Amino acid sequence: MKRKGGELMAYGLERSIKRAYDPSGVKRTSNLMSPIVALEGHGSDVFGCAFHPEGKYLASAGVDRQVLLWNVYGECENISSFSGHSGAVMDVKFSTDGNTIFTCATDMTVALWDVMAGQRIKKLKGHTGYVNSVHPTRRGTLLVASGSDDCSIKVWDPRKKGKCTNLVNPYQPLEFAMKGCK
Repeated sequence: MKRKGGELMAYGLERSIKRAYDPSGVKRTSNLMSPIVALEGHGSDVFGCAFHPEGKYLASAGVDRQVLLWNVYGECENISSFSGHSGAVMDVKFSTDGNTIFTCATDMTVALWDVMAGQRIKKLKGHTGYVNSVHPTRRGTLLVASGSDDCSIKVWDPRKKGKCTNLVNPYQPLEFAMKGCK
C-alpha cells in the first residue's frame, strides 16, 4: 500500500502497527523518525523527564531509582544509566550547558551527575522529607534549588558543603523555576 505524505505510524497495545492519515496536511519539521516514540527501559513508573539543551538527548527518571539517558534521534536507544539514589527519583533537570544532570528523590537527597562520565558528582543532604523537585539556575553562579515534603525550599551552592539558604513554607512546594543569581 502506498503511504500518503502526512501518514502517522504508532504502536497499539497489542504491539501491532497502526496507521492513520493526518488530514491536516501539516508537514513535519523535525528530524525524528516518528512524531511519537516509545522508549522502553524503566522497570516501573516514570516521574520526570527533561530534554538536553541542544535537544539531542532525553533524561528520564522514576520509581526504579534509575536515571536513563536516551538518544533522541535514530533508533532512540538508551545510551547511559545513572544509579545511586535509594528511593524513587522524582525530578530530573539538565544544566544550561548540558554537562550536568540534577535529580531529587524520596531518599531525601539531591544529586548532581556528570553526563559524560556517567557518575554522581555530588550528593546533597539536608531535607527531612521526600524531595519533589529540583532546579538549577539558568545563568550566573550555579545554585540548585530543591523543594521537599518537609515544607522547605533549599538553595544549595554545590561548591560548598551544606545548604546555602533554607526557605520555610506553610505548604509543600511541588515545582518551581530559578532565574540566574549574581
